[in-house]
Amino acid sequence: MAPLKVTVVGSSSISRQAERGVLTVSAKAEGPEKELVSQEVTSASKELHRMFTELSPKTESGAATADAPITVFSSTMLRTGFYDKTDKTPETRTRVHTATSSYSAIFRNFAKLGEVVGKLMTHPNVSIERVEWKLTDATIKSLHSESRTLAMQNAIEKAEDYARVVGRKVFACEINESDHGNQVAMLQQQQQQQQQMARSAVYGSGAGPSHDGSVDMTPQDIRYTGRVTVKFESEPEM
Repeated sequence: MAPLKVTVVGSSSISRQAERGVLTVSAKAEGPEKELVSQEVTSASKELHRMFTELSPKTESGAATADAPITVFSSTMLRTGFYDKTDKTPETRTRVHTATSSYSAIFRNFAKLGEVVGKLMTHPNVSIERVEWKLTDATIKSLHSESRTLAMQNAIEKAEDYARVVGRKVFACEINESDHGNQVAMLQQQQQQQQQMARSAVYGSGAGPSHDGSVDMTPQDIRYTGRVTVKFESEPEM
């Protein structure tokens, strides 16, 4: 009897609640005077730096303390530029100076993240760019292993189902990983230029800060998938 050959694709899907919220904000200003807009952004940047520093206390080794709401944050240098604005005719053209700097902070305390977002939404020179939900490196490593195992088990179950119908037994002889990893965060905000757009993206249409100024930043689920192509052959006839 000719050997039976079976090729199947095994798959897996695992969801986990996000463990980190990455907040990206920008300090921005524009106007006719370069020095003035630079001063406005510098002032806002100092305020952001002070806020994030207070929320990320460090141990002697430089790592975030166990109860620090923010594990780490980073910033960009002040960037300046200009563009020419024309109202109706070339003669009415005016030069507009711009200044901007950005901050990114990784939160593990989502209540504090909500407080910060609620406060910054009302800041005249700060724009909320996006909030991204992520998992820790340790959880990601664990999910990679678990999703591979589940995908392989799924492939074995499929092959055994086919072989059982024809009265044969099979064993795996070749394994090829198709794709694997972070598939999609159920809620991931896109870059926003206006605070109203950020409010809609982060909280949903019409939602906003609560009476105490904070917002509900419930961590979203992140789904990991795995796919593996496995070739099986029937066991030799005795």
